[in-house]
Amino acid sequence: MSWSKNNLKLNWTAAGYPVLCEVLFRRSDYLTWENRTTDAAIESSFKHLTLTNLSKDSVYLLQVRCRYNGPKKDLVSLWSDWSPVVTVPAELEHKPEVTITTELLNRSRKVTLEWKAMPHAKWYILNDTQSSRQCPCKKKKAHNTTRSTHTIYVSLSAVDIWVFAQNSAGSSPPAIVQIPAESVAGLTICDKTALDEKFDRKTCREWYEHQDGDTMSQNRIRMKNKKRGEIGKHLTDYVRYLFFEHKRADGKPQTVKMCFFYQKEGVPRKEPQDLTSLTETKTSANLSWKEIPSADQRGFLTHYTLCILKVPSQDEVKECRNISASVTEHYVENLLPGGKYDIVLAGVTRAGKGPEATVTISTLPEDSWMHVWWSVGMLFLFFFLTMICTCILKRIQNKIFPHVPKPVVQDFNPYQPESGVRN
Repeated sequence: MSWSKNNLKLNWTAAGYPVLCEVLFRRSDYLTWENRTTDAAIESSFKHLTLTNLSKDSVYLLQVRCRYNGPKKDLVSLWSDWSPVVTVPAELEHKPEVTITTELLNRSRKVTLEWKAMPHAKWYILNDTQSSRQCPCKKKKAHNTTRSTHTIYVSLSAVDIWVFAQNSAGSSPPAIVQIPAESVAGLTICDKTALDEKFDRKTCREWYEHQDGDTMSQNRIRMKNKKRGEIGKHLTDYVRYLFFEHKRADGKPQTVKMCFFYQKEGVPRKEPQDLTSLTETKTSANLSWKEIPSADQRGFLTHYTLCILKVPSQDEVKECRNISASVTEHYVENLLPGGKYDIVLAGVTRAGKGPEATVTISTLPEDSWMHVWWSVGMLFLFFFLTMICTCILKRIQNKIFPHVPKPVVQDFNPYQPESGVRN
């Protein structure tokens, strides 16, 4: 039996000859029974009947009986006994409300799932992409539980877990829990020789297409028990993959290797994005840009190349420098005031340089009031030095040509002696 909206579909095993069957049913909280009979007799090992316009949120009771309804009139057409009363639970139309707690262990993760008990649910079914796809162990059946909690151990790659509520009339929509891969910060580049290593039954390898930090890409490739050289046939050139290698230890999956990988590298097909100058002074500029999208890098960026050319450029030499691939800002110095410059930036992989991003900047000119103050300062300095030089020259002159004092000449009054002749 199974619900479909407000219709209940019934299927049961019948005799291998034409029979007519009758179904009695009622809601569990009602006393009145209703009856329905099957359509024209069809010789089949299974019979079916759809009860329409029921309440899918209610519990029903039903039982079935059948009798021969074929062309042989000499057979006595007697009804069988009624089947035992069957309880039909209500439909599970809502998915479970699931919460998870993740604990990072040694190369593995412990995931604890909890959900609210659902009315009319008899048990719960859990399945995950790791077990259903035999990575890294043999295929496992879905786990059934009557409890509202379950613990599962998963690897460090992305894993999806489905939780269904179940009863005898069907199952609920699945609650899908997506557990992303562990952080990829600081991952190294894979050794290409990993492709040539032989698989064993306890090893599982995964390649995820890695797009701009998205580790939940559905485009994933799993390899188990493949021969050497077959793996590369499933990988695409110029696509970045997040590589995982899993093994099983102590009954738990463990991730023993995690790195970035390219089947084949090429030059970037796009330039660094949104190259701009944040601030400009008389002699410097602060540049900023966004990194090339990983899908367009087509290889591991080894560095950026930055070139500066003064405009006009008849006699100017282009100055180029390499910048770390991990930065998105750069400070340019030693420019001329009031100058105009073309700045070109490009990403470089081991296969070569990609398209260039260009921005034109203009440094600030010298301030006019500075020229005035500079002139006033120079004039003041000129008068100050002139005065000092004048004083120094006077002192030197005094030493070489000392001052000759003027002779002191007193006033002379001639003395006339008195005459001795008296009148």
